[in-house]
Amino acid sequence: MDLSLDLKNDFLTEAFELVDSLEKNLLSLEKDQTNEKSINEIFRVAHTIKGGAATLGYNEIKELTHLMEDVLDLVRKKKITLDHSRTNILLQCKDEIERMLLEREKDNVYISEKTESLKKALENIKKSAGLSIEKKSEQKVENVEPERKSQELTEIFEFIKLNNFELSTLSELVSKGENVFLVFYEFNENYEMKDVAPFQVYALLNDVANVIKIVPSLQELENIFVKKVCFIISTKKNKDEIERKTYLSEMVNKISFYSVNLDLINTFSSFLGKKEQETVGETIDKKAPGEKKEEEIQKRGLTTIRIESYKVDELLNLVGELIIAKSAFTELYDIIEKVENSFRMCLKEFLSGVSKLNLSRDNKDNGEKNLILLDSFNDLFSLFDNYRENIQKLTRISSSLQESVMSLRMVPIQMIFSRFPRLVRDMAEKMNKKVEFVIEGVETEIDKSIVDDLFDPLIHIIRNSLDHGIESPEERKALGKPETGRIVLKAYQEGDSIVIEASDDGRGVDIEMLKKKALESKIIPRELVERMSPKELVALIFLPGFSTAKKVTELSGRGVGMDVVKKKIEELGGRVNFSTAKNKGSKVTIRLPLTLAIIQALLVVVSGMHFLIPIASIQETVIIYKDELNYIDGKLIFNLRDNLIPTVSLKEYFYGENFTDDKNKRIYCIISKFKDKSYGLLVDEVIGEQDVVIKPLNSKLVNSTGISAAAIIGNGNIAFIVDVDKIISSVYKTG
Repeated sequence: MDLSLDLKNDFLTEAFELVDSLEKNLLSLEKDQTNEKSINEIFRVAHTIKGGAATLGYNEIKELTHLMEDVLDLVRKKKITLDHSRTNILLQCKDEIERMLLEREKDNVYISEKTESLKKALENIKKSAGLSIEKKSEQKVENVEPERKSQELTEIFEFIKLNNFELSTLSELVSKGENVFLVFYEFNENYEMKDVAPFQVYALLNDVANVIKIVPSLQELENIFVKKVCFIISTKKNKDEIERKTYLSEMVNKISFYSVNLDLINTFSSFLGKKEQETVGETIDKKAPGEKKEEEIQKRGLTTIRIESYKVDELLNLVGELIIAKSAFTELYDIIEKVENSFRMCLKEFLSGVSKLNLSRDNKDNGEKNLILLDSFNDLFSLFDNYRENIQKLTRISSSLQESVMSLRMVPIQMIFSRFPRLVRDMAEKMNKKVEFVIEGVETEIDKSIVDDLFDPLIHIIRNSLDHGIESPEERKALGKPETGRIVLKAYQEGDSIVIEASDDGRGVDIEMLKKKALESKIIPRELVERMSPKELVALIFLPGFSTAKKVTELSGRGVGMDVVKKKIEELGGRVNFSTAKNKGSKVTIRLPLTLAIIQALLVVVSGMHFLIPIASIQETVIIYKDELNYIDGKLIFNLRDNLIPTVSLKEYFYGENFTDDKNKRIYCIISKFKDKSYGLLVDEVIGEQDVVIKPLNSKLVNSTGISAAAIIGNGNIAFIVDVDKIISSVYKTG
């Protein structure tokens, strides 16, 4: 049998997930040697990967995981403990398995000198426990040939249902001196990959025997799990060799062998003559020999399915087109509603007198025409009402569909966070620091498109915490702190945003030292530095080339890092903030939109052009007049409920035009919050809220500080999405 591509893909997908679980549990076990849950999970993972690799013939993975399994079994039986060095070896094995899987994904084979050295290291661990390298697993196999009573043979025949051709084939093989066996495998229902267990056995049997028949067939086994499967084989090997080759303790509960000779074949032939042949599907429920009648087939209860991410993206694109079409219908509805109101208002008196209109000289004909005209107007108004109801229904359905499809793109942030415990452990070891790494909010969901782009910024932040923040054990002790530092990586949802916080209890940033560095670097003029507030000085760490490190290390100190973080987060439509306190620690806060695909926005008009302001950026909308606006230091402000609001005219910002000279003309002001302070954006007209599909812009064609993307609105025109934060920071130089 040629193993299908689907089987390979299923194995690789699951194996990558299991490898991640392996690292997580190894780190947990290193901290707590008594954690039996982690021990059992690690052993299960290694065994499952080994079984899948053996099925597919991935021998390099099978051999390494087999040795790992032996070592982990010693840990499980409390014959050895996992100290720091042994954990390092197992973590390196995990890395090696991951490389092997990546190469197998490309249809390559990965074996390196590192692999061989790790195998030797694992063998040495086994030797240290006083075990031989060729340790043999305990086997629970039934090798005893049962007494062939008539009833038992009937049950066997009912199960395997051999036809005349198959019996003739078996007779020929026995006559040639081949060993022919009926081998019944009872599979473990709790095995992680139980659905592919028969395929694993099949692949292993093919190495030592010729498989004549499988009951149920492999085609049936692709759709159902069967607890007991019979393999009819011919081989030059004996039973013991077959057992050793195909018995995997966690996959198979029991193996039963029945030798086939000419007497047995004659007995089966007599059974065949007495009964009509039944289909394989009808015999699946028949019990293997010696078993009480019980349900052996479990249909797969699929609660989850794996879908290629590009298919979700395609679906999201179609939903985007639907939203654009919905916006067009909504705009059309607004026009129809205006027409309806005009009709009702202008034709009110006309309609009340329709019955008196003189449309025909014939009184009877005139009455009929008047009635038709009145009915036509009533039908028109009913049509308006029906259109309104259907638009509301379309809006409701499309909104639900949008939410459902968007949820398909959301993944737990644990996909990113789970990579960091190992990273922190290894870096702390290199720097001779003691660190407790805490992760919170792993269940928080984030758009899958952000996941890969978010990893690098978080690495920079964690490295900075370890290198610049957390002190050495001696330094912490001298400061009266615990020798072990603490880094917390936390995520939570707040409104339409995802917030990620990375904090430490290290040395923090010395504001005076920061000021001194700023003066020495000459990146900013001295007079500007002298006027800066502590908060503004802290924001300097986001400048390219600016570093507070006293020396350059392998990890940081070259002035590359936080500026990259800021740039990347802003590219993702988010913003980053840094807060610190000397000798108490630092915290980096990242705020990101829930999704980068579809957003709610307020449609506005500026100088005849349409713009979209994300609802997430808006606090409120107010109407003001020109005489309420004043200039202070060349910047617009106005008073809102006794608070001075710094303001930007989008007409002036984008087009260099002054706003209206008419003191009585209303001006719409969109109030937004930026860095805990309110700002105003002046626009000519506010149209209303819309769901819009974000379309990225080519930076070579459109290069404006205040534009982040574009969208197609209901009338088919393009509207630009306003980058509120960048407009405010560029006008008011808030960094």
